[in-house]
Amino acid sequence: MSILVASLIDSAQMLSDKRNDAQLASGDWLTAVNWSVRSLWRLLSSLDPDAFFAQYDFTLAGGTSGATFDLKTLGSLNGTLGTWAQFRGLHGIDYNPDTNSRYTIKRRNFQERNRGRVGTRWIPSILDPERAYDIRGYVLTITPYELAAGPYRVYYRYAPYLFTAANDSTPLQYELEPYEQFLAAQAGRLGLGIEESDQGPLAALCDELKQEIVDEFERDDEAAAIIGDIEGEDAFSYDRTW
Repeated sequence: MSILVASLIDSAQMLSDKRNDAQLASGDWLTAVNWSVRSLWRLLSSLDPDAFFAQYDFTLAGGTSGATFDLKTLGSLNGTLGTWAQFRGLHGIDYNPDTNSRYTIKRRNFQERNRGRVGTRWIPSILDPERAYDIRGYVLTITPYELAAGPYRVYYRYAPYLFTAANDSTPLQYELEPYEQFLAAQAGRLGLGIEESDQGPLAALCDELKQEIVDEFERDDEAAAIIGDIEGEDAFSYDRTW
């Protein structure tokens, strides 16, 4: 079932008892829905790091000028998701993907960028014995530069689709569809906050729905484990542009 932003706005107005109330413009309700989408995206991403998973293949020429890939371009390059699907977090990188000589590229601390050289002893491993990567802003860099040439695949987390107008014809992402009520309640609560009305009842409903979502994702096998590339003190923050 496709869920349009107009339906979310109507549900938010119903829950907040603001139907036929002109205190908030349609643009304000649109903002409230988009803020709610971002909030739900963050919640689902924390519960399941693979919830918004994508991949992209690219090739580097190597050398000092050919060892980098701009992660900001991923949205415009990945046509299957849309130009809105911007990069928000890195899961990992493969070298020689889909071959029997594929390797996992490990992350390198920037201070270790020159570790490993051409001519060092090759040690078979599932990890690439020579190459490593670090992220400088949005720029993915493979080091050492003289070994950077070759085919790669980057696995990453993409941003949610944000509606562009109150009559946007693009439906809500399928990953978010099961949580329509949470989005409507959160948007209704935000709408009440904008006009300085009591948010209490909707705040309680949002908390209840949030707990239901958290309970749904609880797993005995600890499948929603932390991914080192996107967590931790030194890691790249996928919220940096917000």
